[in-house]
Amino acid sequence: MQFSLKEARRVERRIENAINGPLELNSEINIYEDENVGIEVSKARETTLKAVIDTTELIGVRASIRRAIQEANEHSGINAHIADRERLLRENTIWTMVINTGSYRQSVFALRKMVTDMQTNRTQTSMSSHYGRNDTVPFNAVSEDLVEEASRAKYSNQISVDGIDDKLASLNAKTTIEISNNDITFLKEQNII
Repeated sequence: MQFSLKEARRVERRIENAINGPLELNSEINIYEDENVGIEVSKARETTLKAVIDTTELIGVRASIRRAIQEANEHSGINAHIADRERLLRENTIWTMVINTGSYRQSVFALRKMVTDMQTNRTQTSMSSHYGRNDTVPFNAVSEDLVEEASRAKYSNQISVDGIDDKLASLNAKTTIEISNNDITFLKEQNII
């Protein structure tokens, strides 16, 4: 049966939720009911065995769906789009840092005054009071031109990311994978689909 990548990922998430759910390996017998202990233990063991087998089979079905999704991603070009999108987002992180840092620029005049003040302070105090003190004046080295370039690059990257997102949505809806009839039947029995 054919599933779009979007649908297949949804099925994969449902399987993952089922696998990660509690696996009951213990049971209880009510002491106030007239139950045959041997029969109840046998029923509990059968139920537990079925739960374990079903869970391991779900793991296998998820793995086959995952492999099919990965192959389809590579074949359809989705992986290349994802790599481009990630690159652009990482670049935008740098551009955002530049833009945010650039808004706290000091003027060259203010820096000169800070350096001169520190030099004057050093000459007026004894050498022993300088031990362990910093001999530098930190400043923001981001220029106005760099902030403008960062703003342009970030905007351009965001337009590209939006375009890639549109392509990915389209590819995820159009690209399909095949899930075997046996797996479909099993997933229906497990109320996954």
